[in-house]
Amino acid sequence: MNRQVVGFLSLFSLVLVLSIYYVASPFDKADSKEVNNEIKEDLKVENDDYYFLSYSLIRDENHRQTIEDQVAIISSSESESSEVVSARERIDLEEKIMETESILQDVINQIPFSASYVEITPTDFIMKAYKQGATADEELDLVLSIFETTDKYITNNNLDFINLENAQVEIVY
Repeated sequence: MNRQVVGFLSLFSLVLVLSIYYVASPFDKADSKEVNNEIKEDLKVENDDYYFLSYSLIRDENHRQTIEDQVAIISSSESESSEVVSARERIDLEEKIMETESILQDVINQIPFSASYVEITPTDFIMKAYKQGATADEELDLVLSIFETTDKYITNNNLDFINLENAQVEIVY
């Protein structure tokens, strides 16, 4: 691909993601409150996935950008064979990560949660879940159920690219 086309598509995708984030974010920042494992009376979730939309858009854009960067290395005539092999391995890993994030979100939703978000990076393993009508008393059980379910899936599928030591869970209710 031509570098100008890749640059244009990257810039266009970034503008698109930022536009969607701007539209999806609340207009009055003073009235919005951050959720910190406490029940907030003013949290209004219009759609189960709405809360995690901006997180998902940013995560997916990061995956897309990583893959684009690796494709540029592969398609460059100046790249050495070792760089091409490394770029292909990175693309394969990125695709595995994307697939695993999607599957783990489905696994968490079956606990049951209304919506969930999973992000896997080389250093972090972030899981967020939304359960309508949950209480603070249920929070510990919900967190433990997420850890148990995801650990079982990761172990059964031998997913060694996930850093379980830095796993984080947040419950939104």
